[in-house]
Amino acid sequence: MNNDLPERLAQALGDGYALEGELGHGGFAFVFAARDRQLDRDVAVKVLRPELADMPDLRVRFRREAEAVARLRHPHLLPIYSVGEEEGLVYFVMPRVVGESLKTRLARERRLAIDVARRILIEAAGALGVAHRAGLIHRDVKPDNIMLESEEARVLLMDFGIAKAVGTNSGLTQTGSVIGTPHYMSPEQASGDHTIDQRSDLYSLGIVGFEMLTGSVPFDADSTAAVLVKHLTAEPPSVARNRPECPPDLVHVIARCLEKNPAERWSSASDLVRALQGEMRRSTRATRGSGSVKLTDPIHRYRIWAVGALGAVAAGSIADLVMRRVLWAPLALVASVVILAVRYVSLWQAGFDWRDVLRGRRTATPASDSLDSAELGDHLGGIQAARHDRVAIRMSLARLPRVQRDRLAGVIPAVDDLVALATELARQLRTLERQFEPGIDTLESRIQAARDEAESPGRAQRLVVLAGRREALLATEVRRQEVAEQLSVVLGTLSRVRLEIERGHTEGMVELEAAVNALLDAH
Repeated sequence: MNNDLPERLAQALGDGYALEGELGHGGFAFVFAARDRQLDRDVAVKVLRPELADMPDLRVRFRREAEAVARLRHPHLLPIYSVGEEEGLVYFVMPRVVGESLKTRLARERRLAIDVARRILIEAAGALGVAHRAGLIHRDVKPDNIMLESEEARVLLMDFGIAKAVGTNSGLTQTGSVIGTPHYMSPEQASGDHTIDQRSDLYSLGIVGFEMLTGSVPFDADSTAAVLVKHLTAEPPSVARNRPECPPDLVHVIARCLEKNPAERWSSASDLVRALQGEMRRSTRATRGSGSVKLTDPIHRYRIWAVGALGAVAAGSIADLVMRRVLWAPLALVASVVILAVRYVSLWQAGFDWRDVLRGRRTATPASDSLDSAELGDHLGGIQAARHDRVAIRMSLARLPRVQRDRLAGVIPAVDDLVALATELARQLRTLERQFEPGIDTLESRIQAARDEAESPGRAQRLVVLAGRREALLATEVRRQEVAEQLSVVLGTLSRVRLEIERGHTEGMVELEAAVNALLDAH
């Protein structure tokens, strides 16, 4: 700090403020304690470093921060009282917070109680939502910038020092520059992408949530470049692995925040708040419940039909007694037997039998699992076809003589395992495909653009990060091709089993069953 900075700042503030000691400093500003004499209150004054105040772009960016935040109103945003530019200094005045930063608390406690972490995330996300709706991206969400005020530890989100006003074209943020704090950067920040949106802040907040719950950040390394490469290429560990008692819904919220592809994250801070509060889950259940397709327990459904059939027979018997003739009871009995027989065939094809109905034992069947299009992507159709193949195989086996069915008793379990394997491979393939954003061509363009820039420390760092991302994508493409080939083999094997059984070629099924088991053993 320049020795004359306090004196110059005191002159710039004038008689309205009594300047006190330094509170701290950041990458391009100092923060001083002061006393507002007119309103008799403690304040903090943030002043741009004098050596930077001579740079017009930085000075405009600094004023923009103050002016943009001053327009916002939210209980969890640190407000701005006034903005000034005097004595060659640019500064703004804000409240002096009585409390500590989240970073200080984490250094003391390492990890927080689950309900406390959830509350901090809700309050911080609410503040971000207000800023995002005003067109501001924070770009540096981290524990240092989350203040916990007083004993209640009320969240105050602060320091929009590198915020960017979305929708402007001033060029104040240098294209391709890496801005933020490495351990909390989003993948798009790490790659130097200047077109980031609000979902970048949600990624950073997810990192903060992960740290509050587990006591460590998900990505760490010996160098800044290595940390940035991990943001781009490495899958984050699950919160549940390090904190098994964490509720599944909170584990899911954090995992979705940390998706590499912004399109896979929460679309807005409001959605994130609702998910943290549970409203998103209730809404999702209500939507699924109102849909035209409902997945219910087949045993429970069959029992309902059986009770209805008994009720129909009883009603027919009563009607015959009242009318003193035999008519409705036999008709109801015949109809009930036919309906229950047809329903039982469907039940048996799904892998259940009379013991499940009478004893309440449920045989697990993958067919009862719902399929998530977001989880499987373009491979959903292939898995649906695999499940249809399984149903067709069951029906074909049901038409065989009992002796042949007994010889092929191992086919159904093997087919179930094949469908489960295909589903898991499809999920893996979808996860790998999500990592191709941006693609190889886009990365090559960014690398060439960085090479064409003038020499600078930032340029060298970006080249290292982009090169690491390119190598990771090339390795991912090799793995994607391997998984795609494995999925194709499994789906082809299922189709072959179905074809052989439908054609009645049961002689070769024992050999085919052995091939299927060998395929399963390989995985």
